[in-house]
Amino acid sequence: MLQIFEAVTVLHRRGYHRIRFVAMSSPSGLGVRMFVRRQSEVPGGHPREEFLDQVAHTSLNDADEPARDFADTSIPAWWSAEMIADQLLAVLPPISPLADDPAYAAELEELFEHHRAEGTVPLTERDAY
Repeated sequence: MLQIFEAVTVLHRRGYHRIRFVAMSSPSGLGVRMFVRRQSEVPGGHPREEFLDQVAHTSLNDADEPARDFADTSIPAWWSAEMIADQLLAVLPPISPLADDPAYAAELEELFEHHRAEGTVPLTERDAY
């Protein structure tokens, strides 16, 4: 999950500030649902109903998986954040790198750095973001 989160920060550094990363607990509380979509598709940090079937699920207790299905491919653990960012751009609906929301990009980068340092799961619904 942190790899994909980092890939979103890479996209923000490339100017794609309207791409959003959202991670929240599943209804059971035993897993995490992760979304990477355009801002218009996750208003207020919650995915619109028509995008719920495009959820990437990951379980909190299977972190040693050699690869994860996400963004129309199987992403192996060895992929770099740049490789994942390229894959995300390939499957997301078209978006331009306008670099028009630097405050969001900076806050998300800070949130990523906090979770990377702590080794924690980035549940954006719970964080002060």
